[in-house]
Amino acid sequence: MAKHKIGLVLSGGGARGIAHIGVIKALEELGITPQVISGTSAGAAIGAFYAAGFSISEIEKFVRENRFFHLSDVAWSSSGLLKTETNEKLFRNYFQKKTFEQLKIPLFISATDLLAGKTVYFSEGDVVMAILASSAIPLLFEPVEYQNKLFIDGGVISAFPSEPLLSICDKIVGVYVNPVSKISTIKGMMAVFDRGLHLTMYNNVEQKKSHCDLFIEPPELLKYSAFDYNQADELIGIGYRYTMTLREALKQLI
Repeated sequence: MAKHKIGLVLSGGGARGIAHIGVIKALEELGITPQVISGTSAGAAIGAFYAAGFSISEIEKFVRENRFFHLSDVAWSSSGLLKTETNEKLFRNYFQKKTFEQLKIPLFISATDLLAGKTVYFSEGDVVMAILASSAIPLLFEPVEYQNKLFIDGGVISAFPSEPLLSICDKIVGVYVNPVSKISTIKGMMAVFDRGLHLTMYNNVEQKKSHCDLFIEPPELLKYSAFDYNQADELIGIGYRYTMTLREALKQLI
């Protein structure tokens, strides 16, 4: 049994969030099981699957077989933004009406309250609605109406939701899947949008690294965009391999 209560923070990052699966797979093999998870956007989705008791192989199968949050698979609304009904149906196939209280591992999911302009942490109620609220990327998806509020992607204000774990965990492992480095050129609208997301999120995350006893940020993810959902195997592999290079530091947390 672990001596410490270990918390796991999973960042947003679109398709790059698939790398979280590889990280969790490596943690399992090293004998590290988080007692609490906090996630936003893609990290909220992966964290929810794991917290609900789905195995790594089941989560891998989900991302390989389903085009979740894939822009071509959702319907346009009258406002010109994308609806999330298709994504809700997809997640309902797995979670049904499951609540946070029914999860095997306590979970926090962050989303941005659009009107109040602040981060909200869900830890009770409908898991699927919390995932959708946390993943409603502004300018692409309609805000998600839930609990008489409008929510957009949690990464808008907090791409690395470590705060809920600070007072309840002895050790915190943070996973951030949006490394930033200087680039020489950029082409295309989606590339500009992706780069903008990177830079917006990273400034916030730099201030939170100190919250973690170990911060995992696979540099190889620089090669992939937030929309590379067809690269699931590669992204899982990157998360797994990089985490395994940190095995000695991770074992010291047990």
